[in-house]
Amino acid sequence: MINVLLLVAFGFLQMGQKPIHSLLVPGSYQMEKGLKRGYVYMFLEGALLSYYFYTKREMVETKASYIEYAREHASGTLVQSSDILSLFEKYRSFDDYYEMLYREARQIYPDDPQKQDEYVKKNLKTSIKWQWDTENAWYSFQDKRRSYRELADRGVVIMGFLLTNHLISLVDGIITDRVFKKRAQIRTSFLPKEASVALLFNLR
Repeated sequence: MINVLLLVAFGFLQMGQKPIHSLLVPGSYQMEKGLKRGYVYMFLEGALLSYYFYTKREMVETKASYIEYAREHASGTLVQSSDILSLFEKYRSFDDYYEMLYREARQIYPDDPQKQDEYVKKNLKTSIKWQWDTENAWYSFQDKRRSYRELADRGVVIMGFLLTNHLISLVDGIITDRVFKKRAQIRTSFLPKEASVALLFNLR
């Protein structure tokens, strides 16, 4: 997101510095001009940033929770690796995982036990032995991991809204700077599911 904002900012430098203020701090240029919609951009920025950092905190807490849960109910070892935790989520035990690799090996090398062993050795991602103590514990871990992914997706969406707020504020600032002097009006609308900017010309 930061790289995109910098590229856009450099692209519009020749148009003057002031509208660029609204790219870096949404609503700042509009507020400087006494336009109330600048406060809307600023409010959205604050609300979105607050929600983003709240989501990041939830992600940290959820990850710590499922790591500790796996230690208590499956491995007895504190595992930080995402790849290994993914195996904990997919397979109830190390033995199930190990057998799956051998099934793959037998399909690829049906008549060559040595090749099968080599395949398993090559593709085995961990030597940590785990066994979920109950099926419900395994399902609970899967739910926790799913919740973490949903939080990560939410964070991406919020970042998208943040970028959109910056870009709309920039476009608004440029229009305000270049067209408002020609007796044009800008009307913005912010609804729960959409945002719009309308440019109205006074032809008198």
